[in-house]
Amino acid sequence: MPTTITAVRVFDGTDLIAATAVRVDGDRIAAVGGPEIASPGDLVVDGRWGTLLPGLIDAHVHLLPGALEQALVFGVTTVVDQFSKPDLVAALRRRAGADPALADLRSATVGATAPGGHPSMMYAPIPYATGPDQAAAFVSARAAEGADHLKVISDLGADTPFPNPTLDPATIAALAAAAHDRGLRVVAHATTRAAARAVVAAGVDGLEHVPTEGPLDEPFVALAAARGVTLTPTLATIRASWAATAGRGWPRTPTSPRSSASPGALA
Repeated sequence: MPTTITAVRVFDGTDLIAATAVRVDGDRIAAVGGPEIASPGDLVVDGRWGTLLPGLIDAHVHLLPGALEQALVFGVTTVVDQFSKPDLVAALRRRAGADPALADLRSATVGATAPGGHPSMMYAPIPYATGPDQAAAFVSARAAEGADHLKVISDLGADTPFPNPTLDPATIAALAAAAHDRGLRVVAHATTRAAARAVVAAGVDGLEHVPTEGPLDEPFVALAAARGVTLTPTLATIRASWAATAGRGWPRTPTSPRSSASPGALA
């Protein structure tokens, strides 16, 4: 049934506009204006004290049970999954396509990381790309799974007591080139300044997370902006990770003499 929402503020993504009513027919906005846009037979909803705005996009999630239902409750109509098993992604896509109560889903499926690297401890077993010569096959497999983009993991320069293996810049460059050949964007998990610089030099299109050790320098920011590199800062996750360890140094072990506070795991 077509629905007209009246007496509501309308935000178009940039500004509040003069319209006070929106008519929706099926999955399309049919008209925007005043109360006169309602047609006979419409369900008319009094939107007084409310505001209509475009659906929000959460650009960095990891799929958990109920994630798509919960997103929509908070006005997030699209989520971008940054690392999940392909069978879970496929199952949720089928549900989202048939259920209007679920947010839309975009996914990288399995990201590219070094064997034993982050976050393989949470998702193993997973496929790996161990060198530039394996990049094309890795990207081809992700495309066959229906990946909307490629994610690569770089922990270069991460100062933790238990360093993870990480992809080398040459492999990341090969992965980025192979993804671009297939029309896929490439985003990189990079939580240090060294990693951010390395992955941008390797040709990625977006950075996930901000560096945990401090701000990026202005020349690098200008270079990234000139190349059109996007940033998904995940500030809430960064803050939560630091809060979990603030004031509590890493425990000393025979293989880890350092004890300065370090961020928790970020995907």
